[in-house]
Amino acid sequence: MKKTVFIAVIISFLNIPLVYSGNWNSKKPITSKNLSDKEKLETFLKIADSIREKLNVPGVGISIIKDNKVLYSGGLGYSNLSENKKVDGNTLFSIGSCTKSFTGVLTAKLVEKGLLDWHKPLKSYITNLKLKEQYIEDNLTVLDALSHGTGLAKNTAAWKYKNYTRDKLLGLLAQQDFSTAFRASYNYNNMMFAIGGLASEKVTGESWETLIKNEIFEPMQMNDSYTRFDEFIVHDNRAIGYQKDGFTVAQPVDVTVIAPTGAISSTPIDMSKWLSFFANNGQHNNTVLLQPKSYDFIAKPHKNVSVRNGDEIWYYYAGIGGFLKNGKRNIGHNGAIDGQNSRMVIRPEEGFAIMIMTNQLSEYKELIVNYAEEWFLEGTLTRQYERELGLEAVMHSYVIESLLDKGKTLEAINYTKKLDENRLGLILEANINVLGYFYMQNGKLDEALTVFKLNAEKFPNSTNVFNSLGEAYYQKKTYQLALEAFETSLKHDPNNQSSKDFITRIKNKN
Repeated sequence: MKKTVFIAVIISFLNIPLVYSGNWNSKKPITSKNLSDKEKLETFLKIADSIREKLNVPGVGISIIKDNKVLYSGGLGYSNLSENKKVDGNTLFSIGSCTKSFTGVLTAKLVEKGLLDWHKPLKSYITNLKLKEQYIEDNLTVLDALSHGTGLAKNTAAWKYKNYTRDKLLGLLAQQDFSTAFRASYNYNNMMFAIGGLASEKVTGESWETLIKNEIFEPMQMNDSYTRFDEFIVHDNRAIGYQKDGFTVAQPVDVTVIAPTGAISSTPIDMSKWLSFFANNGQHNNTVLLQPKSYDFIAKPHKNVSVRNGDEIWYYYAGIGGFLKNGKRNIGHNGAIDGQNSRMVIRPEEGFAIMIMTNQLSEYKELIVNYAEEWFLEGTLTRQYERELGLEAVMHSYVIESLLDKGKTLEAINYTKKLDENRLGLILEANINVLGYFYMQNGKLDEALTVFKLNAEKFPNSTNVFNSLGEAYYQKKTYQLALEAFETSLKHDPNNQSSKDFITRIKNKN
């Protein structure tokens, strides 16, 4: 029996929940066991590019480590749509929170030098640290700050602090509330991580940016990686970021004040060096850049900051996290900033790692990383076609929304009419419908009616679609049209109680 899965996909900047459904593993697997690495790579890139096109992802940077060596560092699609410029190995992407792994390694190197101590109170380095809870203020360690274990409430917003200085950011900590007990759970907090990362400045007298360059970029010959926003923004081969519709330019975000959490930009070629460093247990080109003890501390589970989930041990220490299962690690980080998205996965025991960077916020990266792990490590690939269709339907909803918000109603109508409802089916119907409700809940009844009418044209036999159309007409107080929509809904499903109730309300008004 097929199992149907419904997943809510949230448009982060508009809070629109969209859905996709279906049996994800709906086709037989293909095998790579008799293929050379070159043939495996060609097949993988072909699949990744075809999905990129379907999901309207402008460009993708890819770095792959296999058997502890660089297999690929290049790209697919376009870094700049208006200039028709393609992604290559030197295209610069903002890697967002994958920056945290660099901050963790920098801290580990300073611990090796005796300048920092993982277990020493952060306040011993940042003497003006102030928190609402005195005990936590006095006992919070460097490791606590970089492991999201302080108990401070979740904080992921980066753009809020763009006009702040780092000293002012430190002052804001005293206003932050705690949502859980100290060291009791994992609460992702960019502000606290940034302050933890800035301990490096206090003990060296150097800026975090300079330290990353001197301690990591230069030794690893990451010559086209940067920590400063002004370096990223003027780069002649940077990826232009796009919104979720895949064509509207997203304005880049300056996160200088919380740089240790998300300021780094890098290329597929440079990130392959970073992946190689992790896949080879702290070595790069046979040179030890991080001692085994330090590498193990940030890359392996230890003590009580890990969580057991069945046969998996999940953990997050200093900008790197994941799980251990059957003696094998799957670690990494995600990164997201306006118009830029990334996912880094490292499996050290198997000599494998991958970095996917896109110039659009999309779940494409998770899907492609999953495919890469299966293809290169297990020797098979089972396409998750329903998941792919779901992501495609979500993308179409973003496009329709974008066109309507730009006042391009006719274009939105024509775009929707061209969609293949037979191929996308219920998944498309559901996502368009949710977009209509988003507009309706925000008082945009004309846009809501446009969306519901389009959906009714695409799916004329859907009781749900006509019920939704009726609700929009009802809120518009065009009761006769609402009545007709509800009656059509009942023709398709005489048991639709919502339509029955609305019909009763309308008749009572008369």
